[in-house]
Amino acid sequence: MSATPIGGTDMAALSRATRLIPSLLTRFSTTIKVWIERSRQRHALGLARNDHLLADIGLSLEQARREAAKPFWVSSKDGSPTAIARNKGSGR
Repeated sequence: MSATPIGGTDMAALSRATRLIPSLLTRFSTTIKVWIERSRQRHALGLARNDHLLADIGLSLEQARREAAKPFWVSSKDGSPTAIARNKGSGR
């Protein structure tokens, strides 16, 4: 019979978990901050009534209303880096 130190295996798992927890907390915190900011911005867009001011940021009233109607946890495809690059390449 070979004797395997059970404590060593438990310590390795504990060590991995100890390194993982700060990473998960950081990611969770970042996600919450993004959601709060997105919610604030969409609320402000929902209140926008001036076509001239919306035109300054490149949105129509309809686009602003559509964006404002999205829940905070849904990312906007219009603001993604790939969509911006695609729009720049198409001459928009």
